[in-house]
Amino acid sequence: MQKEAKKPAPKAKRFNLFHRIAHAVVTIGVVGACITGFPLKFKDVAYMGLLTQKMGGVAQMALYHRIFAVMIGSYIATQMLYMGYYFIALRRGVDVSSLSWVLPRKRETLDVPANAMYLLGRRGEPSFKKQVYWGVFDWIVSIAGIWAIVVSGAMVWFPQIVARYIPGTWLNVAYVTHSNGAVLLIVIVFITHFYNIYWSTGHLSDCNIIITGRMTTRRKKLT
Repeated sequence: MQKEAKKPAPKAKRFNLFHRIAHAVVTIGVVGACITGFPLKFKDVAYMGLLTQKMGGVAQMALYHRIFAVMIGSYIATQMLYMGYYFIALRRGVDVSSLSWVLPRKRETLDVPANAMYLLGRRGEPSFKKQVYWGVFDWIVSIAGIWAIVVSGAMVWFPQIVARYIPGTWLNVAYVTHSNGAVLLIVIVFITHFYNIYWSTGHLSDCNIIITGRMTTRRKKLT
């Protein structure tokens, strides 16, 4: 007896075109900036020197790094503009469901103390019917980290302009922030973010959401 083919799970829209393009741009930008920046931070590691040679030397690698930096800066700028559009549209009564998923909502705010009480054994586990609060926190931390890297990177990129307005010692602070912040961002994006969004929720099969913009209807009910 021939086994009946399994029907694919029904899909629902999750991300619009803007979110998908923005995600692709920032992913390429962050990965590219790390590949071209880490050989400078970890220059004492042997294979980092080899990577620098493969990219045509320090000058060529710096050019690539700045191209990726512009991509990251473009991402954060468009995100802020889109957030502004969200609040304007919200006040005008326009449907903003395509963006509201990244913002803290009343449900997530209430889930924080409710989950704390659950961990202390004082009440039952929260239902988490909406997006979990640590997912929202994950997004906020990622955006804050990118902001820190973009601002500090711009200071290092244009030191003469910065030194006209603030003490030059702040350039050392900017360099340390930019260098160590990049390592921290990689940890957040590729470990914490990936775990919160896919692995911990048991939806590893939905990794192509950000490419197709669609997700299973079963998972959409949870968000």
